[in-house]
Amino acid sequence: MGHLARLFAVAGLLLVLAACSGAGRDPFVGRWTYDPAQSDIAVPDLVLTPIEGGRLRSEGGGTADYEFRIDGGDSLTANGRVVSWRTVGPRAWTMTKSRDGAVVETSQITLSDDDASLITAGAGLLPDGSDFHRTTTYRRTSGGPGLAGHWRSVSVDTGATWDGYVISRRADGIMLWEIPTDHQSISGPFDGSDLAIVGPGTPAGLTIAVRRTSARELSTTTRNAGEVAEHGSISLSADGSVMTELSWAPGHEDQKSKAVYIRTP
Repeated sequence: MGHLARLFAVAGLLLVLAACSGAGRDPFVGRWTYDPAQSDIAVPDLVLTPIEGGRLRSEGGGTADYEFRIDGGDSLTANGRVVSWRTVGPRAWTMTKSRDGAVVETSQITLSDDDASLITAGAGLLPDGSDFHRTTTYRRTSGGPGLAGHWRSVSVDTGATWDGYVISRRADGIMLWEIPTDHQSISGPFDGSDLAIVGPGTPAGLTIAVRRTSARELSTTTRNAGEVAEHGSISLSADGSVMTELSWAPGHEDQKSKAVYIRTP
């Protein structure tokens, strides 16, 4: 249910939802608000590769793969969004993402003079109509000059954007885990089975499996069309007031993203 999976599913944003066994109040039940001060978010490496026809292929970076030109033309991503890049300066571009004809995100992309850093400053609307802002700074690890190369995120700033989960337990014992801003939800048992993520704009075939490893700990596996996209773990503090979520791409345990949530009355 990680932050990475959410960027992949909805312009940087996913949720987890599930069910638990046993009697009494589940310790995960409640409203949880994201705390940026305690979090350390990372997005997957961004790889921009030149291909035929003067185009580039974009892989990673917390979004679905796609191919594009920097001349303002439209490109279709694997999850059905339309992406358009336009050159606005010698080392600057504007990128827009659209869904069903409506722009959902606009990003200003800037390449440093020494070709070593790439900054994407994005803004748009979440499915509930609220504003979001996200600035990601990447450091080049290979390739170049220019946009082409392998980029690793070194910081992610979500500003004052509200984010969080609401977890409740139904009368039949099934737990509902929701992200209100994304209008997303999932329900099912904490038994490791794949659960469909439901919500507007969510790619078909995106699932998450949640397994309870202890009373206050969960493990998660997110899959896209059957392929593992992300692993994760979720734990509660001893007093139940803080929830910590770690997430990472397969084979990249050294690049874990940390999201901290505070229980809200």
